[in-house]
Amino acid sequence: MADFFHDFDAEDATRMEELARLIHEFRVSIDGLRQQYAVATAAELLAKIKAGSVAEHPAYEHYLSLTILDEMRETVRAEMRDFLPRVKRL
Repeated sequence: MADFFHDFDAEDATRMEELARLIHEFRVSIDGLRQQYAVATAAELLAKIKAGSVAEHPAYEHYLSLTILDEMRETVRAEMRDFLPRVKRL
């Protein structure tokens, strides 16, 4: 198996590892909240809150958390997408 980080310097490899770890941690947190309410998206949780099928508190706070975590995960994924081609060109 090829070493993915073979052409990276130590600083770039460390940064890639940090970004990958953050994405994983966000995904684990998101999955835990989704499973707790048996929903696939934050919008589904909000719909359940509006319908009264789950208690507003702490469900609304969890809805906000899902929204923020998903936005943060996408931001880090975009950073990784931008970072990887730049590093591989060097």
